[in-house]
Amino acid sequence: MQNYGLVREGVGNAALRPLAIPQLPHDYILVRTVAVALNPTDRTTLEAPGDDGTIVGCDYAGIVEEVGKAVKRRFEKGDRIAGFAHGGNDANPENGAFARLIAVKGDLQMHIPDDVSFETAATRTPGVGRTICEKTHGSISHVFDTVSTASTAELCGQAMGRNGGKYCDLLGIDCPRPDVESTFFLCYSMSGEEYKFEGEVYPAQPEDLQFGTEWYGTAEQLWAERKWKAHPQRLENGGLLGLGAGLEALKQGAVRGMKLVYRVDDTIWPVT
Repeated sequence: MQNYGLVREGVGNAALRPLAIPQLPHDYILVRTVAVALNPTDRTTLEAPGDDGTIVGCDYAGIVEEVGKAVKRRFEKGDRIAGFAHGGNDANPENGAFARLIAVKGDLQMHIPDDVSFETAATRTPGVGRTICEKTHGSISHVFDTVSTASTAELCGQAMGRNGGKYCDLLGIDCPRPDVESTFFLCYSMSGEEYKFEGEVYPAQPEDLQFGTEWYGTAEQLWAERKWKAHPQRLENGGLLGLGAGLEALKQGAVRGMKLVYRVDDTIWPVT
């Protein structure tokens, strides 16, 4: 099978190009993708400083092709799994999700429940004002803001109780409440590897990999027990070639309250 992927070519641009099958480090899994979903970080990463040639995309669902010998959690060839990759990682250009065959950190993936489709599974990523505060009787003291804009930071502050607490975001936005501690987190650190994000090098954090390994096992169990649900999604046309229009829709603010999903086999592959 010829591999193809969406590859960065200049700021804000990506194109479908033929690729080698990614190398498989001992703690990675080789996956044949079935569905991928757009994440706001796909757009912001593509428009930030970075090297050309990196594979774009984070969220996917697919089928295990090969398991590295150092993967600790149990995965086998043929398993249906979902998880995330680090698209646009200059320190590891092959580690993106928008390709036919991808390599992902093994212990940070999840088995898909039998009655969940690949399209739905591709949207999962284990994350309110004043109404929320009232409904929760002021009990919220910790908030994780996956949108991370000034307006959502304010909303999160309003949702928290009178004693404040901790606010964590993804883009370095602070909560405006003085009694709330603001922190910044990128899930990419859970790889336990050094990575490069928007031109800045981040050191390896082995303790984040340990936490991620434990958390993904817990999240997988909760998913199997139907104790959390995937995002609402909308299936788009064009496969990997349709992602360009989706990225532009994200840029224009035209996507709200749902994730755009693409079936990889809907792609019209180049003639070779």
